[in-house]
Amino acid sequence: MRRIAVFFAALAALPGLAFAQSAPVSNPTGLLPTLTLEAVAPLFAEAGFSVRRDGQYLVINVSGRTVVAEAAACRSANDCDGLFLYAIANSRSSAAVAAEFNRRQRIARSVYVDETSVALDRYLIGDFGVARGSVVVDVYVLASMLDNWFQYNNSQSGVIGISAKTLEADDEEIERLKSVVAFARTENALNGDLGEGFADTGHVNRD
Repeated sequence: MRRIAVFFAALAALPGLAFAQSAPVSNPTGLLPTLTLEAVAPLFAEAGFSVRRDGQYLVINVSGRTVVAEAAACRSANDCDGLFLYAIANSRSSAAVAAEFNRRQRIARSVYVDETSVALDRYLIGDFGVARGSVVVDVYVLASMLDNWFQYNNSQSGVIGISAKTLEADDEEIERLKSVVAFARTENALNGDLGEGFADTGHVNRD
């Protein structure tokens, strides 16, 4: 894994975020044994993100960019092996633009939800635990992809489609994302066009 140096370099350019130079959180290589919202919330707060819980979702603010987290693959309330991360872009787009964005990069998936909403998502798998620092980096990377999305979508503003989904999402996923979009609208967690602001979203250099 080559994640930590690029992570710090990118954070240095962000207003309102201050991190120690050794790691985004204490014990970054330590194992987080479960991905429940109760387990990850203190980690994000330690990293300097603003965090609040609302029902089944955790709302995380990363330098003005909002990410919504939802636990998944739970055997019990205290034992979850997955974590959905969503960033909802409040932008007019099309399924064709979202699909092309996906072909150009594999860091986060974009899904055209409706005529004014596109969801960027990542899914963390933690069947045997996840490194604490990696969980923080995943949230940061998804937040940073919002800038990439808005920049690309604005360059393709003339390409407007009518499909309700891209080839990367099935009907069940679309319905789940619609629920997240509805939540984001209620909680003012939609991301408007933020312009360019994040640095490279590559892996962090740990050398």
